[in-house]
Amino acid sequence: LHITFYSLLSLEYQANLFASILLMPQNKFINHVNNYFKRERIYKGHIYLDWQQVNINLANRLFSELNNLFDVSKQAAKIRLISKGLLINKQDMALNNIIKDVTQNILRDV
Repeated sequence: LHITFYSLLSLEYQANLFASILLMPQNKFINHVNNYFKRERIYKGHIYLDWQQVNINLANRLFSELNNLFDVSKQAAKIRLISKGLLINKQDMALNNIIKDVTQNILRDV
């Protein structure tokens, strides 16, 4: 059995995706994120996570709120946000590639 680093990341991603879907019902999740965007005056429909401190702070506050509301990890919150197009993550391109590959096959209407 040959397991690559990419396949391990993919398995971890799939576990986090499953947890995020199970623990964060779509309507409640979307409503909370939309309310956060309104509060923070984010009008473009997503958070852009790069290396600028203001963007890091916005993303971390949202991750924290989602953790408190749904009891999910930062990674599960990040995956759910990315899969819904609510977070553009320029910090972790490997995660973005895994999400793109797996999401095309798994996430359609979830």
